[in-house]
Amino acid sequence: MPAFTPSVVPPPPVCRGQQTADELEALLFRRHHADALIVAVTREQKIEPIALLALDEKGRVRGLTTALLRILSFHQRDTLMGQPVSELLGVGLDALLASRPDSPLPLGLCHWQAWQLAPVTTSTPSVKTSRAADPLEQAAGEDPGLLHQATVCRRMVDRGISILIQGETGTGKEVWARALHNSSARHDKAFITLNCAAIPESLIESELFGYGAGSFTGALKGGKQGKIAASSGGTLFLDEIGDMPLALQTRLLRVLAEQEVTPVGELRAVPVELNVICATHRELTGLVAEGRFREDLYYRISSLKVALPPLRERQDRRILIRLLLAELANGTVPSFDAEVEQRLLGYAWPGNIRQLKSVLQYALAMTDEGIIRPEHLPDEVLGDDSKPLREDKMRPSLTVVREQQERQLLLETLEHYQWTITRAAAALGVSRATLHRKINRYGLVSPNKGCR
Repeated sequence: MPAFTPSVVPPPPVCRGQQTADELEALLFRRHHADALIVAVTREQKIEPIALLALDEKGRVRGLTTALLRILSFHQRDTLMGQPVSELLGVGLDALLASRPDSPLPLGLCHWQAWQLAPVTTSTPSVKTSRAADPLEQAAGEDPGLLHQATVCRRMVDRGISILIQGETGTGKEVWARALHNSSARHDKAFITLNCAAIPESLIESELFGYGAGSFTGALKGGKQGKIAASSGGTLFLDEIGDMPLALQTRLLRVLAEQEVTPVGELRAVPVELNVICATHRELTGLVAEGRFREDLYYRISSLKVALPPLRERQDRRILIRLLLAELANGTVPSFDAEVEQRLLGYAWPGNIRQLKSVLQYALAMTDEGIIRPEHLPDEVLGDDSKPLREDKMRPSLTVVREQQERQLLLETLEHYQWTITRAAAALGVSRATLHRKINRYGLVSPNKGCR
């Protein structure tokens, strides 16, 4: 295949609808080719972040976006698959790896440059890691609030700080917990889960702490290791911690404090290296006030509170729906009828992401064409449930949680830079005036009684 010679005829203007489709395709493309070298194409010194080319470790074409096809004036994508990049662009892999955004490679009237958005299996030291390779940012999607929470969690995850994930049912609390585990130094160890609301109260104790041989009728002959011991060195995820019986809360608190567990029916304690992440859809402070949750356990498990917003409040809702549809389609991805998209964006989603997944699976099963229409949606989305968004009862508490997270990040940054305001403000990406305003807002006081 001869090297591509850039055309002197500029591509036709792109309408707004096509531009949106191109942006969504580019986002899906980067996610799909997270393990490849991504080359972004520039034309007339203008960056085209939607014109992307994916290459394998040998510099062969793995994929390219529709926007790039338009620039290249090609119509058949299949004919380009597996071709060396040098035959397509006239530039070899080594030259692309050596290029920089401020020094594009001239090719006639066009320019090409490499954007390394994902790791590539070469020995080149300049390869950068992309957001797609970061578990926390993958879990955050494109929502600004969640991306901020990902930044905070990344700073805390290996510092022995207990983390409590709060959010409505179906918001992805376990997904976030797994992302925390995968981002930690324990990522190669066990990730053990226990849903405190899904197991009968009579079984939670043995599931959590394990039991010795012959501890009770029906027990296994050799006993059983509990979730706590199984997670030693890794992560124990206690989902719906608000539903844990009060008596077991007392035992859990002791285990967390002493880092050892005594199986049911045994006298000897077993040392454990315990890291616990808890989650709940309940308001634990209310349960504490009612005497249904231990106050000391609440403070033990909630040094950092992560508030996951409901789907109806996520700012990346449109992109999230498209991404999930593409994952579930497993092939050709249908488009949405205009009315369908409006219904999906305006629906209250009481079941959040879990419900969205079920609705999209239903729609994919109902359509035999390349477009999802209103008749392909379940009645729950078409009926009276598509009303104005309901009041979120957790909103005031979630606002408080976010403020607590910001205060904690400010304090840690200030202490790290010994309360040197200029350096702390630069690290946080804010002005000195903004930082002073936030210090006053949260009542932070320098131990030196003077800020530089």
